[in-house]
Amino acid sequence: MTQRRNKRALQWIRMAGTAIIVAAGIGTAIYLWNQSSSASEADGSPGKSVQKTRGSSRAIIVTKSIAQEEGIDWINLLQEDVVLLVLPGISFFEGSAQEELSAHRYKIIRCDTMVGLWSCVKHLQKEQLLYIEDEITDGLPNDIGRYIKKLVNCKSSQHLKALCV
Repeated sequence: MTQRRNKRALQWIRMAGTAIIVAAGIGTAIYLWNQSSSASEADGSPGKSVQKTRGSSRAIIVTKSIAQEEGIDWINLLQEDVVLLVLPGISFFEGSAQEELSAHRYKIIRCDTMVGLWSCVKHLQKEQLLYIEDEITDGLPNDIGRYIKKLVNCKSSQHLKALCV
């Protein structure tokens, strides 16, 4: 009777030890695989077109005066972590300029309503929101500070242009 208990206990210890060794091996393999894949992304391996960004992530609300502002290098700006949110009814980069921005088209979000615009701002959760308050008809929502770390109210499109350079 004592030998049976000892055999069962010994079998249980062997099974538990084997399970622990297998789990540790799988965990180590997953860890090493994740490390090697993140290292290859940091090296900029071929096939990856992700640009490294500088500065903080920003969302810019494109109003009428910003859309008409000359001298802002939108292509260079879009290579950073920037998203352009176009107000309803504003034409921005229509026609021939679209070809130049085709690589960054996904960073230009054209909103049909103000509710949609604020939904985009809240879901993107960028570090900065640049806007011209005088050109936003309804003003900012009260809870926008919960989603954006820093609100930058530009007095004019010239002020925004100076911040983007």
